[in-house]
Amino acid sequence: MNKTSKLNDVLYIIIVAVHLYNRQWPWGDTLQTVLDVVFAVTGLLIAVKYYFLAQRK
Repeated sequence: MNKTSKLNDVLYIIIVAVHLYNRQWPWGDTLQTVLDVVFAVTGLLIAVKYYFLAQRK
């Protein structure tokens, strides 16, 4: 894995954190809820990727 991939993952996590922090709970429209689900699933996949990479070493 190269440095760009790691940087992209870190930037993604920051963007998700800012998005969830600024979300107007419990209000929001359907698109915002869909984005929350997509962001959460993608973040989970990133975490799983690093878990398996750590297990390989």
